[in-house]
Amino acid sequence: MGIKLHIGCGSDLREGYVNADEFNPKADLIMRIQDLNYPTGSVERIEGYMVLEHLSPQDARLFLANAYRMLESGGTLILEVPDLAKVARLTLIFAGDPEQLEKGPFGLRGVFGEPTDHMTLGDYHKWGYTPALAESIVREAGFSKVTISDGLSHRFPLRDMRIEAIK
Repeated sequence: MGIKLHIGCGSDLREGYVNADEFNPKADLIMRIQDLNYPTGSVERIEGYMVLEHLSPQDARLFLANAYRMLESGGTLILEVPDLAKVARLTLIFAGDPEQLEKGPFGLRGVFGEPTDHMTLGDYHKWGYTPALAESIVREAGFSKVTISDGLSHRFPLRDMRIEAIK
């Protein structure tokens, strides 16, 4: 049984996983996810919910290539991110509702991050993904089995997508 990584865990520390987060001092590993360095083929599963959009495109590609290297054959990568195609549609639907656009889950937080009075640099989104772009960069990292579906971790399938890839 290989290692299970929960990347960008924030305050969601999962039992049975190595919880990695650059900003949470309670995480098992306090580091940037693109710097994770487990031996080749030693990781069984990598999960990250609402984390990839917080990386620059270059750092996301670095992380994905590294994730592919670390995963064992048949290992699983699961990521959830806002789906910018859905976010764009929702922004148009709520274009006349400033309250929803600024504070609601279907407003601009899908583009920029959740607006709070205590946002840190790690809370802002640096990039975004449509299903086609997400699949493209995951395949670019080496994954051949990629599935895109509605994201459920934050209970906003109308806004989010789930990326599952098998090495």
